[in-house]
Amino acid sequence: MKKIYLLILIFILNVIAFSQDNFDEYLHQILKNNPELQSIQHRNKAVIYNSKNKLLPFDPELEYKVKENNNYEVGITQKLKFPPYYFLQYKVHKLTRRQQSLIQDIYVIKILENAMLNINDLIYLQNKIDKQAERLNRARRLNRFFKDKLEQGEISQFPLNKSKLHLLEHRSRLSGLNESKKEVLQNLKKLNGGKNLKTKIGIYQPMDSLSDFKKYKEKYFSRSPEIKLARINSDLSTRNLKIAKLNWLPDISFGIHSDNMKNSNVHFGISLPIWKNRNRVKKAQAELNYKKYSKINIFTEKAAQIKTLYSQFKNKKELYFDYKTTLKSDKTQLLLEESVKSGEISAINYFQEIEKLYKYQDRLLELRHAIANIQTKLKNYKLLEVK
Repeated sequence: MKKIYLLILIFILNVIAFSQDNFDEYLHQILKNNPELQSIQHRNKAVIYNSKNKLLPFDPELEYKVKENNNYEVGITQKLKFPPYYFLQYKVHKLTRRQQSLIQDIYVIKILENAMLNINDLIYLQNKIDKQAERLNRARRLNRFFKDKLEQGEISQFPLNKSKLHLLEHRSRLSGLNESKKEVLQNLKKLNGGKNLKTKIGIYQPMDSLSDFKKYKEKYFSRSPEIKLARINSDLSTRNLKIAKLNWLPDISFGIHSDNMKNSNVHFGISLPIWKNRNRVKKAQAELNYKKYSKINIFTEKAAQIKTLYSQFKNKKELYFDYKTTLKSDKTQLLLEESVKSGEISAINYFQEIEKLYKYQDRLLELRHAIANIQTKLKNYKLLEVK
């Protein structure tokens, strides 16, 4: 007996591992083909190049003056900021690189979370389709049973008419589910850059056992790129405020001029920032305040969001196992079919009771689907591991 349990456990673990590999394979394929992510990558590069360009000094200014008697003068002038300006710009450049990397990570999570939710929808719809196909076959068998009974003169027309409507309803439901499945596949195709994504995933990812909320929140806040980006944006605004204040310092310029008589002179100068940077410090201070309050808002919003999802996950998981345990031992479906065929209950009672049972079965499928979606959102930072 122990060997049998061990073999079952090994089989389950292999199925889970195979499923996870498939998830990662499809998600990696979507990352490779998604046009939105590719556009973001190029935009981020442009921002980084722009930041890097600010590390360079002003371009040198060349002058050529023509004077009387074929005389001319050639000069070159170079302007520079004070050294602390370039030091701060270098720090801003490093933060900008990190900022753009986090922005890309946010888009990766957004795209892959959307893909995972669609894959979960696909699994849910396939489970519904399989269940609905069983119900349709049961409705057909019952319809044939009533036809035979009517031909034998044992029942009236009424039960047969009810079975026809029942059969039509379940045929319609199956058709609607297949249409919904096509829509989900189309969504996945769009995410995959217009290429078909033929998934063979039949089960959800394993159901997690989350730690207590405090530990989970700490882990989420330490890994979420949105949280990290809020901190980086605040740091960038602080550096930009310091740079704005440095712009009140004069620029230094130096150069050399020479004419065709080989006369040379060196000159130095400074610029006087009187009007150019008048509101730059105020603007930088306002942006810093905006980023600080945005960071607080993001932290508060994320904490409330994950708290709600965490609570929903716990409640739905408990409810799911209650439903599963109850329905697993329930023989109502078989008993109803036997009872209506033996005449113990009427066709009306059968159809009323079977629809109630189907509602509970559907509720079980809905709960498992909801748990998978909530888990995807709660652990969305783990999707970065696919990258």
